[in-house]
Amino acid sequence: MAMQLTAPLHGDFISGPGMVIPLADQTATTASQQFVGTGGRNVAAQWISAIVMLKSFTVGTGTVYPMFALEAADNTGFTTNRRRIAQTQPLLLEAIAAIPGTNPITTFFLEGVCPDGGKNWVRIVVLFNGTSSGVFDVIIAGA
Repeated sequence: MAMQLTAPLHGDFISGPGMVIPLADQTATTASQQFVGTGGRNVAAQWISAIVMLKSFTVGTGTVYPMFALEAADNTGFTTNRRRIAQTQPLLLEAIAAIPGTNPITTFFLEGVCPDGGKNWVRIVVLFNGTSSGVFDVIIAGA
């Protein structure tokens, strides 16, 4: 079943089977993920979004919260036409040094449009500072 999405300034996008990629218990930059449509054919997505749930974040020697980015490219190695579509750094309102151990769960949304056409491959890039670490789930969707 297809889903129609309307993005301001960009028009309508259709998201069909194989355009939603759920990944659980990630601890670093995710492996390259490919959008695959009906019949196993490669599908390019121009509008891409991700819902990230940071399930745990343990403060180590890091001095800042982790940075997350949504990237897309034309190949699995992310060496051809790599585009950083969106990035964010979740803020938990407390100074990082004030929170010992594991921080609370937080959820955030990344989305954007590839400026030069659809891309077949996507990933979430995460940068943990110092020896800080975390675990997150993500659902990536494309249209």
